[in-house]
Amino acid sequence: TPTEHRVLWVLIAQELDPVARANLRELATESEVDVSHDVMRRVVYGRQPSLACWDEISSAGALRTSCLIDAIDSTTVPTHRTTFRISNRVLSLVHGQYAVDRELVGVISCPPDMPSLESIVVDEESKETIRSAVVDANGSFVIVVGTGGSGRRSLLVALARATGRDVLAIDARELDGEPELVSRQLRILARECKLFDRIPLVLNLDALGPSDEIKDRYGLLENFVRLRLVLATSTRAISRRWIRTPTMVELPPLKGSEREQVWKRALPEASDGDAHHLRQAAQLEYEGMGKLSFKAS
Repeated sequence: TPTEHRVLWVLIAQELDPVARANLRELATESEVDVSHDVMRRVVYGRQPSLACWDEISSAGALRTSCLIDAIDSTTVPTHRTTFRISNRVLSLVHGQYAVDRELVGVISCPPDMPSLESIVVDEESKETIRSAVVDANGSFVIVVGTGGSGRRSLLVALARATGRDVLAIDARELDGEPELVSRQLRILARECKLFDRIPLVLNLDALGPSDEIKDRYGLLENFVRLRLVLATSTRAISRRWIRTPTMVELPPLKGSEREQVWKRALPEASDGDAHHLRQAAQLEYEGMGKLSFKAS
């Protein structure tokens, strides 16, 4: 909103401009260094109590839930003395730094030369189901289930790029164990996706299963579902009651002809017979009967 924009600019001025900083301190009725709730209300929202002020800079407002501003001492002081600072993320943008927020751990860059949609060998029926869910997304949450190396990530990245948007991928195994920190990391990821028009891709979603510290870590992901589109990969189907039921598609193992196609692509000089024998050897290894250690990638 216009007033939310002004809140951001007031806090940016507090950081960057000595004159603005001095003027804001003159307005303070307490010996506060940072901008207090009382000063922010009078500067941005007017002298009278304001519902917009109460909502927009509260802990439930977009500015704080998106980690654009941070509240200091918000739990130990009266509300009017709560002070605010602009986030380092916003300051980095002001200075022209567009890299992903350093606070966001576990981020994985998907290289630009990942396979195109046409070149990815997966079950065609599953591919079409996933494509429809991604391209025709309207508040969709798409989870692709399969084994490692089955093409889950490549397929989702290619489908996202086919819509003209890139992804911002994060490995769920790298998220913190503390509930508050996990929640903050996920909110930061949502914010980064909004700022740069990216689609969030949560890899290894099943790693967010219950832990000793957090009984329902999937519940922390629910805020993501509010975005227009959220993508995820998992090694197993996840059974739980979601706020918005996801589209969950399991990629079946490749058929023999599809495996041969993968081998031919990996080894362009191989003949059809070579690809057939390599596929058979890999299948024997997969079934635990082979003596040679072939591993299809």
